[in-house]
Amino acid sequence: RPERLRSVITNFLNATAKAANKSTASGEDSALRLYWKPYCEWLGINPVRYNMDAHSGRNADLYALECAIMGGFVPWVMARMPPKKGSGRPAALPTSGLKVAGHVRRLHLKRYHFPFFVPLTVAAQSCEGLCKQYIIDHGPDALYPQRKEPLTNEIVHALLGLFSTGVKIGARTVDTENVGWASLEAMFHTLAQTGFRKAEVSLASGVEWNFSHIAMGDLMWLIDGVVYEYLTPELYERLRTEGGYALLRPPPSKSDPLGLHWGACTIYLRFDDNAQICAARALARMEMLRKVAPEARKSTPLFINFQRSVWRHTQLTEIFRMMLLLVGVPAERIGNYSMHSWRIYLACALLAAGASKGTIQALLRWRSEEALNIYARMNDAVYADHLAAAGQAKVSSVRTTSLSNIMQKIGSVDGHQQAAFQEAWLRAATDQTFDAKTAAELPRHDEDDIMADLNAHSKQLFQLAKECDDED
Repeated sequence: RPERLRSVITNFLNATAKAANKSTASGEDSALRLYWKPYCEWLGINPVRYNMDAHSGRNADLYALECAIMGGFVPWVMARMPPKKGSGRPAALPTSGLKVAGHVRRLHLKRYHFPFFVPLTVAAQSCEGLCKQYIIDHGPDALYPQRKEPLTNEIVHALLGLFSTGVKIGARTVDTENVGWASLEAMFHTLAQTGFRKAEVSLASGVEWNFSHIAMGDLMWLIDGVVYEYLTPELYERLRTEGGYALLRPPPSKSDPLGLHWGACTIYLRFDDNAQICAARALARMEMLRKVAPEARKSTPLFINFQRSVWRHTQLTEIFRMMLLLVGVPAERIGNYSMHSWRIYLACALLAAGASKGTIQALLRWRSEEALNIYARMNDAVYADHLAAAGQAKVSSVRTTSLSNIMQKIGSVDGHQQAAFQEAWLRAATDQTFDAKTAAELPRHDEDDIMADLNAHSKQLFQLAKECDDED
């Protein structure tokens, strides 16, 4: 029946629209409006590329044409895209154009529900060429992602030290008995020990708070082996005398939008009345001041501002920058820090404390090791120690002129000369004969690795595009 089919289609489109990440959907809308539609009008083609014979490769000529259209899109965008506001870059990064191309492809696959679209690697190839030209025109440092710096221990301790009655921060004066200040202090302690993202503790303009955001109901307490859903004055005193833990349930996030991966992984925050950084202590004090009724905890934001409403990104950024100035961060360096610096600080601190990569990835709730490798940066002393140790290591010398002779002796491995080349290097470097077991454990390479290498390189470009455009 037509009316039922219309209802099914409408419900399907509405449901899939809600599934999209808001920032991703916004990026797709901007890419479509600012670049893709004008580009297609300039070419005189339909912006909806619906020919599946072309995109699937069933028609080789049309497939090549669609690849050319997508590959040429990135240079066209870069000729028109301004540099990101406040970045100080001489021109927009080519990786920003690649991200726009990714939005266009995702729009066709996810929003239009087409089964095929030409691979983004064709746009990545264009992007790579533009990146090389960007380096020639502006120098290699112009291409580096402008990542935010981690807060140092000194800065963190100084920021937390500002929460003392009478301290002037902007037009406001700190009052430790005020629930707004107590909430902000609890938030900063929590950021230092959980690495929550800004979007997990505050909301963007126009976004309404709902049950998917972090609430008082996500905070519980563990005292003497018993879990309590809220603190009473008696429990608070027991917490201070006997010790215990704040149990915090992480909300859905950018890397876990449904909360299915990390939502069930409780964060344990130990109570300590003397530690300089103690989220459990600050959260407990905030809870005592706010006195939220048990039945209202689920519908009450965990962190509130001075108007007792949820913090907004802009409000949080503004007061954070004012506090950085107060603790002595030079004005010209304020832009090097953002609310994301709390997260980077924790990653670096855990790394310096000897935590394994797996532990850091779990504690910071990262789904990919790529993000871990970006933000868990090595301290300068550890970096120098590694280099000093490397200077004492014994390294064998390998002369490339001898490789061809070794390769001839080895011959092809599983029919592929690439593997013989690799094994020749290893034999020459270690001056030993590989037994069958050792040789079997070596990775094998064939002609398909050429495409795999391209995909890997494309992934690096996509990651760079994401870092440069998404960083606060």
